[in-house]
Amino acid sequence: MAQSVQDLIVSVHERPRYLYFVQHASSRARITNHGGFDAAEYWTTPHDSAHLQQLITNHVNWACRVPSCFISTFGSFDHAYNWGMQRDRPVTIHQIDTDQMHPQEPIFRAYHFTPNCFDSEYLFLHGMCGYTIRYRYSLPGSIPSNGR
Repeated sequence: MAQSVQDLIVSVHERPRYLYFVQHASSRARITNHGGFDAAEYWTTPHDSAHLQQLITNHVNWACRVPSCFISTFGSFDHAYNWGMQRDRPVTIHQIDTDQMHPQEPIFRAYHFTPNCFDSEYLFLHGMCGYTIRYRYSLPGSIPSNGR
């Protein structure tokens, strides 16, 4: 029997305390009115584990230009910084405090679904709330961002 999507969400106890979202010139996530972010495509909800697997596989495939219902984050500031330094400016790293998130907020570990991703990559389904963002770091050559 296939696992339910709910069973595949990273539990509160398995989440890193902080996650890091790299907002860059080509980011497809949209800034919300409340300082958070919405995924490029937020109306698709995975209906089973096979559908979730396909959506994640498409998301981490840079050749696939279909809008995604996920936002990628990293479990390490250093990884986010190094990845951000390779992106077109402006680049802002947003530190997300996972202790401020609802326990059932759907976050997935990308590597549980595909080997074609980073070990520290966590995926938010549909978006992230602005109140969970604690700090914003503008990388060299960037104009500071307030998330709006």
